[in-house]
Amino acid sequence: MDTNHFDNLTRALATTRTRRGFLGTLAATVAAAFTGAHGSTAPKADKPSKCYGGGSKCTNGKQCCSGTCTNRQCTAETTGPDCLEATACPGEDTPCENRICVGGECGSTFVEAGASCPTGVCNGNGACVECVTGPQCTSGICSNNVCESPSCTANPDIGTPCSVGVGACMGTGVLVCASDGVSLVCNAVEGSPSVETCNGIDDDCDGVVDAGAICPSVDNAVGTCEGGACAYTCNEGFADCNANLADGCETDMFFDSENCGGCGVVCPIAGTFVGNALDFVCIEGNCVCFSSSDCPTGQECTNASFTNPGICL
Repeated sequence: MDTNHFDNLTRALATTRTRRGFLGTLAATVAAAFTGAHGSTAPKADKPSKCYGGGSKCTNGKQCCSGTCTNRQCTAETTGPDCLEATACPGEDTPCENRICVGGECGSTFVEAGASCPTGVCNGNGACVECVTGPQCTSGICSNNVCESPSCTANPDIGTPCSVGVGACMGTGVLVCASDGVSLVCNAVEGSPSVETCNGIDDDCDGVVDAGAICPSVDNAVGTCEGGACAYTCNEGFADCNANLADGCETDMFFDSENCGGCGVVCPIAGTFVGNALDFVCIEGNCVCFSSSDCPTGQECTNASFTNPGICL
C-alpha cells in the first residue's frame, strides 16, 4: 500500500467513534488506495520513464513530460534552441559555404562570388566552379561556369595577308589557324640570306639595302654602289673612252695620241725633230708641237724651238 494511503487510514481510524464509521472509513481508504494504484488518470510520480503531455491531469511535475504541473494539469513542452554555436549545426563548412547559428537556429552563408576555392572560384551559391566571369579564364570566355577556348575559325583576321622575314628573305602568305586551334599564325615561309650585292635589294636580309655591297673590279677604276647600281670613278690619267665598263677605264690619256688629255683629243702626226722623222706624241696629256698648227683646235704650241718641241696648251 502507498505510504500516503496508510497514513490517511491511520488518522481516519483514530478519529472514528462508532463501529459503522470505523468500517466505512476502512473501506473508503482501501478503495482509494486500490484506485490510485490501478485506475488513476495520472501516472505515479516515481515512474520517470512514462510522462504525460501538455493538458494531461497530474499531481506533480514528475508526471509531466514538460516537468511542470500547474493546477493539476501538465503544461506543454517547450522546444529548446537548435544550436548555441555554428559548430553544433549539422554538416560541415566548405570553401564556398559556412554554417551559422543565429538566434538558436542553424543556417548557412555563401562565400562571395569570385573568391578563390580549390578548383577555381566560388559562384556565390555555395559551389566551387571553374569561373564566374570571362576575365577569370585565359581565353576570356566563361560559359556556364566553365572556361571555353575560342575557335580560331571565328577570328575575323583569318585569311589576312601576312609576311615573314625582310629583304630578299621575305616570304608572303595569309593568317591561318595555329596548332592550338585558338591563335593565328602566318603560313609564309622565310627565305635564306645571300651575299650582299649592288642591286637595290637587301640580299643578306639585315634590314639595310646594299649595305656593304662590293662592286665588281674593273681596270683602272674604283666602283661604288649608288642607288642599286655600281658607279665607277677612273683613276687619274685614265678614261673610259669606249663607254664599255667591261674593260674598265682602258684609255691612258697621258700618252694616247688619239685621246691626249681627254677622250677624242688627237695629236697631229707629221713633223720633224733634229732631222729625224717624228710622230707627234702625247706627253702627260699634252700633244707635242713645233708650232700652233701642230696643236688640236683651240690649243697653242708653247715653249717650242726648231730643235726642241713644245706642248700644246
